[in-house]
Amino acid sequence: NLLLTIGEPNGKKDRFLLSNEKPETLPNGTTWIQTPVKRILTLAGTDIGMLGCLNQELRICGVSDRSTVYNKNVLKRIQKGKISDFGQQDQLSFEQIIQCTPQIITYSEFGNGFPHHKELAKAHIICLPILDWKETHPLGKAEWIKLYGYLCGKSSKSNDFFEQRTRSYRALLSKQKSQRSKPTVFTGNQTGEIWFCPAG
Repeated sequence: NLLLTIGEPNGKKDRFLLSNEKPETLPNGTTWIQTPVKRILTLAGTDIGMLGCLNQELRICGVSDRSTVYNKNVLKRIQKGKISDFGQQDQLSFEQIIQCTPQIITYSEFGNGFPHHKELAKAHIICLPILDWKETHPLGKAEWIKLYGYLCGKSSKSNDFFEQRTRSYRALLSKQKSQRSKPTVFTGNQTGEIWFCPAG
């Protein structure tokens, strides 16, 4: 059993209990997620990439927009109709989600939670906020792969992946300290004639 707490800087917290069998009692305000999760509707920005690093793309049952998907395995499954493509929609309909039959929905929480989350909970579909984009350190963001490891029953593999990335990051950090030439780097992405980049 794993007790997962996803906390916001403003103090808001979501709690989940990850386990294979449902416990007789749950702590107040805690939602049970049966693991390993079999079907995931991926709406967060990085979830496909992290699931791909763990070779767990077969668990994906839906994506928000195929134009932002670069994983070849996921694209093939979309073409074959094994993964639902919800397209560029501001809000997914309750009916569409039910038809996709996900066990969990991973999403980037920008506002007051996921639409229809109470109705979805009654249909045994759990909305799981992914807040890796709020991390202030690269390794903090990378560490979210451990969550996907726990969800998919691949915790050992995700821990190994993170430790390997930690070593690589520290080696690069050490190397750059001796570099005299330090190029300017712009982060973000271009949409039309507009370049979007992180605040600050």
